[in-house]
Amino acid sequence: MEDMMEMTPKERSLIKDLEMCDFREIHAIHKARVEARKSMSKEEKQALKEANQKIVDEYGYCLLDHHKERIGNFKIEPPGLFRGRGEHPKQGMLKKRIQPEDVIINCGKDSRTPVPPAGHRWKEVRHDNTVTWLASWTENIQGSIKYIMLNANSKLKGRCPAGQ
Repeated sequence: MEDMMEMTPKERSLIKDLEMCDFREIHAIHKARVEARKSMSKEEKQALKEANQKIVDEYGYCLLDHHKERIGNFKIEPPGLFRGRGEHPKQGMLKKRIQPEDVIINCGKDSRTPVPPAGHRWKEVRHDNTVTWLASWTENIQGSIKYIMLNANSKLKGRCPAGQ
């Protein structure tokens, strides 16, 4: 499932009715993953929890005015099929994988800019202290801008704007 590909126009023209598609193999893979997760030992679950905590410790915080602040949503959605809400007209479209070249980083001029993964570069690095987002990118389905922001209970989010 990690190596998702888009259908060619010819393949797309062949599919007229999803009822005619056989999703049993995909369903079996999904069920097997769910069962494997359910049947993990207590030790395996604890190891997974610790590994996830290491990721949070490394990427889930930033420094804001020399204070460690929690980042609210530091993970970008993986690629997959767009669901939307209700009967969305773009339902079923492929959400593309976001690459570092799609991401704008916003950090202080004097701060250490996060290093992109090896072989990649950021789309742009900004130093805009008039906004509260830390990173942004444009998603491919609706063309909307998505943001990485501080946690709702951060010092910056809890503070009233000046003059109010």
